[in-house]
Amino acid sequence: MRKVILLFALALFGIAGWSAVCQAEVNYSEIMESESNWIASLQEPSGAIVMTRDKTFQYQGVDSYKVEPYFANLSVIGMLDHATDANLEVSRKWIEWYFDHLNTPDYNGLNGTIYVYYVDTATRSHYTSSNYYDSTDSYAGTFLTLLEKYIREGGDKKVLTKNKEKVKIIADAMLATMDANGLTLAKPDYAIKYLMDNSEVYEGLRSAAWLARHMLKDETLAQSYEVKQLANFNGIETLWDNVVNNYKAYEGAGTTNWGIFYPDATAQMFPIWNGILSPTSQRALDIYNGLNHYHPGWPYLIKSDEFPWSILAYTAAVMGDKDRVDTFLQKVKSDYIDQNHKWVWYNMEAGFTIRAAKAMRDQTNLALNKPVSDSGNVKKFSPSPVNDGNVTTSWKGSKKPDAVMIDLVSSQLINRLVLNWDSAFADSYKILVSVDTHEFSTVYETTAGDGKTDDLGFADVQARYVKIELSQSDGKASLNEVEIYHEVYHAPPNPKLNLALNKTATASSDVENAVKSIDGNTATRWSSNAADNEWYKLDLGEIKAVNKVTIDWEAAYDKAYTVETSTDNVNFSVAYTTTAGDGGTDVIRFTTREARYIRVLCTTRATPYGSSFWEIGVYNDTSNPSNLTNLALMKNTTASTQAEFSSRSVDGDLSSRWSSDPLDNQWYQIDLGAVQSLNQVKLDWEAAYASAYSIEVSKDGVSYKTVYSTLTGTGGSNIIVFPIIDARYVRIGFTTRATPYGSSFWEASVYKDESNLFVSPNLALNKSATASTNAEIAYRSIDGDPNSRWGSDALDDQWFLIDLGSEQTINRVTIDWEVAYASGYAIQVSADNVNYSTVYSTTTGDGGMDTITFDAAGARYVKILCTTRGTPWGSSFWEIGIFNDNE
Repeated sequence: MRKVILLFALALFGIAGWSAVCQAEVNYSEIMESESNWIASLQEPSGAIVMTRDKTFQYQGVDSYKVEPYFANLSVIGMLDHATDANLEVSRKWIEWYFDHLNTPDYNGLNGTIYVYYVDTATRSHYTSSNYYDSTDSYAGTFLTLLEKYIREGGDKKVLTKNKEKVKIIADAMLATMDANGLTLAKPDYAIKYLMDNSEVYEGLRSAAWLARHMLKDETLAQSYEVKQLANFNGIETLWDNVVNNYKAYEGAGTTNWGIFYPDATAQMFPIWNGILSPTSQRALDIYNGLNHYHPGWPYLIKSDEFPWSILAYTAAVMGDKDRVDTFLQKVKSDYIDQNHKWVWYNMEAGFTIRAAKAMRDQTNLALNKPVSDSGNVKKFSPSPVNDGNVTTSWKGSKKPDAVMIDLVSSQLINRLVLNWDSAFADSYKILVSVDTHEFSTVYETTAGDGKTDDLGFADVQARYVKIELSQSDGKASLNEVEIYHEVYHAPPNPKLNLALNKTATASSDVENAVKSIDGNTATRWSSNAADNEWYKLDLGEIKAVNKVTIDWEAAYDKAYTVETSTDNVNFSVAYTTTAGDGGTDVIRFTTREARYIRVLCTTRATPYGSSFWEIGVYNDTSNPSNLTNLALMKNTTASTQAEFSSRSVDGDLSSRWSSDPLDNQWYQIDLGAVQSLNQVKLDWEAAYASAYSIEVSKDGVSYKTVYSTLTGTGGSNIIVFPIIDARYVRIGFTTRATPYGSSFWEASVYKDESNLFVSPNLALNKSATASTNAEIAYRSIDGDPNSRWGSDALDDQWFLIDLGSEQTINRVTIDWEVAYASGYAIQVSADNVNYSTVYSTTTGDGGMDTITFDAAGARYVKILCTTRGTPWGSSFWEIGIFNDNE
């Protein structure tokens, strides 16, 4: 539990400083315990470990849990950082299950591989093989690393001795796809040499050599694995690009685009945490800094990928980056761990979270393995069970009362202690500190101790010696572990902070006034030349996490415009695009991404003037997260090629995917089951993406309408927003591949995002108007100002006429009546201002706001005939709107 300490240190340092420190604390041991227990809860009686129980998968029509061996391996490796007897038993059962489910052979003719399995949630005993794996090299490599760690942490050696031959077969499976240059293919039927997979192969070969030498007692075999490991190391080195100083995500890939979160940016981290690079090397520092430069939001889970990516937190821990690790651990604890481990949290995320917590605890715990004495310095230990980093060992008091003291070796600032009690705890204890053992000061005391874990925070105090004086009602007190820290507080992002304010701006025209739209003054503005295809760009000064842009348009707005973002001012990606702009203030929300540059492409003007806005704002607003329903989830799919695997991209699992044959002009189609309203598609591309693609929709699977197309796709995670439309079928057409492989994505999602629905543009706004009387003020009812109006003379049979400038398709008219309304009126339309047809009429008008819809009609002229007044005055309205809701 968290104990608040408000003693002498508070008086010295003040409440505000003390509070700030407390907010930053992470209980590493608590997280290690909770996540180990959760992984253990995912183990089936058979020994299999499922990904999660919060999400089920439909496999062959059966509601199932998924057993993904690669993820399970990495989760158990993490669990072994907290190697209790119970966790060693979980590990043993998983290892035996893995051995028992090896393929002999698989569909590629390999022995020693393993498939993904599904377990029936109803029976929990019926397992179905998918006859599929995502890779052969990384599955084997991570399992060999798991075996080594299991033995090193005290696991049962008999598990290996009785499976010696299987260990060799697994190593052979890992090496089966190794090429002459030392790099392995992901699997025989997917000939891509990934940096990520090969980094795990490197670690797996190191483990294979250790196992051969220490367990199999075969020095020749151990040396052969070491030779292969060196070849693999040299192969990985060929992926290094000396020109741009980073790795290629796979052999044959183009220049790494740091703006693409996965795989380009994330792949760079694998050589760090797999031990290929020393964390102190310049290369490791450069690529780790690259991740944080281009994706600074990752510790807050702000990135273009919905999964937490605890691998990055573990990488940060290896690099000694406490701030980012703590931020990440706090975020996942609040968002997932404390929310019953809700999906998308799954076993591998928990495993790497344990590893990150353990690494950071051991690096920052000032008490770890420091000299210890107890009972008034009578007995000395170094190291001691009370501070050896192992919560399965404990220090046991020798008498009552008792004391234990830790010597930090030098005087240091401290502000936090964590006491992990054994079953016998002290109900009364004091924490005292000293710089010299002569004068001690009390920083905390209690007479109501209740055991478990006490997390004690207080203001900064200088100390070399930390003494715990304790007593207990029954018997002798016992402590599993004492941890001592100095914590530093860092403020979270401010969702109301306008990141664009007073930064730098430029534009295609009127450059000198560009800054006026980011100066915070709503009375100044930028305005382009009176032309289409203008642009406005602002520079935030550094890469920021952003997810919202606001545009406060002047009367000269754009009906078609696009908001793009970039980290490097070269490669821009679309955050938002519309052809239905209606001016006013647009609040545009999109999935959080990293950006330094924000560009607004003003494609098509809505008025004869230029494009103009009073102010633009850019925000990282985490106060309103999106919670949309994926309309495509588990729906029927088909594709031009590899159709039998197409369902993998709508299963909600970002570890499975569909991939076309290595051809251009492929397609992928989702059947939503019924006509639905939608306005957003998200594509999570695999490394093999399409540079040119389009999205089409259809109600009947016959007639399709294109809602988006691009020739400059960049892969990664693409969110495409378009005007809301009704459709049953969503088809993605892949015109041109960006790699030699097919077009492939992990997941295709379809949404209706009601937080930012497109509104049809008002076709009447600022057009021409005349009237039967008071024609000189007719424009006031189409100027967009709800406080100005037109009013006829006090007569019946008046009319008001709008000229749209050219023939338009329309199907809705809105009339905002002033108090003087018409009870009888009609709406007529004409293409030539001579021949009119009536689309609506009424004799029971009651004023207020009238919204009139009708079958789509072609019209340039729209006339309102005010036949009968509803008051003694004339007919009058504040504003008239004309729309086409089919666009």
